[in-house]
Amino acid sequence: KDHRKKIILVINNQTSSTKLAELNEWACEILHYPHDGPLLLENDHFREQAIGKIVAVAKRYRNRLFAFSVGPLSRVLIHSAWLENPFNRYIDFGSTLDEMTKSRVTRPYQSNTELNHDPTYVIDFDVNTRKFQVSSVD
Repeated sequence: KDHRKKIILVINNQTSSTKLAELNEWACEILHYPHDGPLLLENDHFREQAIGKIVAVAKRYRNRLFAFSVGPLSRVLIHSAWLENPFNRYIDFGSTLDEMTKSRVTRPYQSNTELNHDPTYVIDFDVNTRKFQVSSVD
């Protein structure tokens, strides 16, 4: 089943324009939030805008996956979106999306082949063909 254009990404606004072009190829919609969003939640105007934006998008879709990677702000946004439309799926992927959105490893537990001493296989995802390629490191 083809899932292109059925995923809404909710990501940090520090994503590069090159990465955004790649993500736009398969994402239905991309919402940006500031990296310091949790601090900005103290500001009533920002909080209303942030929640209003996710609620408006949640209303427009049904049976879609919303993939969140905006730190602690994800909890607030997921809660608000689900209250508006529980027929979508809202998942906080957290830093697992960082390699895809920021082109770099941001946590020690993420895959970095330079740090792995005994990786048996490498799995690559080709964004153009939408296919995974599994290859042996040996």
